[in-house]
Amino acid sequence: MNAKGGKVKRLRWGCIAFVVFLFLVGSASFVGSNFHYKGLIFTDTMTVQGVVDRTEPTNHSFTHYRYEVEGELYRGFDSAEGYERGDHLEIAYSPEDPRCSVIQEVLPSRSEFLISWLAGTFVVSTLGAVVMAFAVKQGAK
Repeated sequence: MNAKGGKVKRLRWGCIAFVVFLFLVGSASFVGSNFHYKGLIFTDTMTVQGVVDRTEPTNHSFTHYRYEVEGELYRGFDSAEGYERGDHLEIAYSPEDPRCSVIQEVLPSRSEFLISWLAGTFVVSTLGAVVMAFAVKQGAK
């Protein structure tokens, strides 16, 4: 094998490693960005009536709410539109940790979450593979 062939082979393995790295980073960042959902999607949730404290339509449509579980008051926020101060809404929370909550209608199903995770990971990995293929092609010249 000549020096050029060895260089291309090392470059290809480096590209494969980089694509795997992108897959892992894409997966971690996608799941991490939805951390408050992750804790609720894969556990059983309880629901309780909550009240909207305030809204932030120009800040990711945040809706701040409060709710009570076993006599203790909790506060949370989620990205949801169409609510006004004083509105009542259903809050889904984790029985293990009532601080972990989302607005019920915003909580995706397990299948929606997994499909989104797979799609996001696939897009990041595919873009990484395209960039690496271009780099291999340029490095082989």
